[in-house]
Amino acid sequence: MAEPDGLRPSRTRAVLVSLLLGLTTLAGAFVIYVLLVAVGR
Repeated sequence: MAEPDGLRPSRTRAVLVSLLLGLTTLAGAFVIYVLLVAVGR
């Protein structure tokens, strides 16, 4: 677990996962906002 070669892939994967989660949360919030605006009308 202390191998230096194993730190890079895990770190890059963590960054990719965090970016994907951020994008999905932003997309979800945008969809909810659009739905609320559509219902508000």
